[in-house]
This record gives sequence, structure tokens and C-alpha cells, in this order.
Amino acid sequence: VAPTYYTRHDVKIVLSHLYKIALFDNLIEQNRAAFIQLPEKSETEKETFTDAEIDLIWSDYHKNKSHISMALIIMIYTGMRPVELRQLCLDNCDLAHQFALCGAK
Repeated sequence: VAPTYYTRHDVKIVLSHLYKIALFDNLIEQNRAAFIQLPEKSETEKETFTDAEIDLIWSDYHKNKSHISMALIIMIYTGMRPVELRQLCLDNCDLAHQFALCGAK
């Protein structure tokens, strides 16, 4: 799998910082990272669950009380990522008003 735009962009930033340090220390005469050309950014549409899939998840939750189904439902309706859901603690939840304070963004 070829590296994405963002991977290459991050590498260019790291190299640029290293070249700046080397320039400052008079180890080199030029920042060659400036010559790195990045590929075009290609925006892909994110796949979402269909209404039928969400209904199946709800059905599984009501039938089995599955923790996986519960986690999927929370992530679908809140936009939380798995790591954000794992970091969620009860102290940050207001069940009476049905909201939680969480997330990286």
C-alpha cells in the first residue's frame, strides 16, 4: 500500500525540522526537504452505517444486551472514536440529561 498524502506530509515536516537543525549547526547548506513534492490530496467519502445496519445493531442490543452493540450505537450517534469511548468515564456522563463530556476534538 502506497503512503497517503498525510503520511508523506508528516515525513516532509519531520525532515524539514531536521534540516533546519542541521542548517543551524552548519552541517549542511540547504534544506532539501523543501524540494519534496507531495501527491495530490484525494478526499474519499467515508462509509456510514445504513439505516438497515443500524436497525440490526439495535435489534442485537435489545436481544442480547451486547457490549459491542452498545459501543457501536454510542459511536454511531456521538461520532466518538473507539479510543475516545474507552477513555469515557462515568464522572463525565450526565445520564439524567443524556450527555457526556468527552472526545479529543
